[in-house]
Amino acid sequence: MTRLRYDQKRDANEPEIVEFLRAVGAGVFLMDAKDGWDLTVMYNGRLHILEVKEAGRYRLTKHEREVCRRMEEAGGTYHVVQSIKDAAEAIGLEFDDGHQDAPVRPLETTNGTQ
Repeated sequence: MTRLRYDQKRDANEPEIVEFLRAVGAGVFLMDAKDGWDLTVMYNGRLHILEVKEAGRYRLTKHEREVCRRMEEAGGTYHVVQSIKDAAEAIGLEFDDGHQDAPVRPLETTNGTQ
């Protein structure tokens, strides 16, 4: 099996986000620039599309904006994440960065479901 490597075109914060997602049991797949997003994440039976941006560099490319628009028109969600906390929340976890080991738990919703 070929292992994908991080190259110069990937955001510097992506490896730590991927490591976190895998540590909480998510399946993480690295995408190519042509796909219009960085990570396809399967967690708790749900598919999540994540675009990783470095802090302060939130601007999406024209292609990313088009993919985001089409994804949302089809009923999906396109999450732009800049941190482990953002990634946790995108997949339905609350990241408690007030603790040294940064525990996570499912986010509460208004109807009591995840």
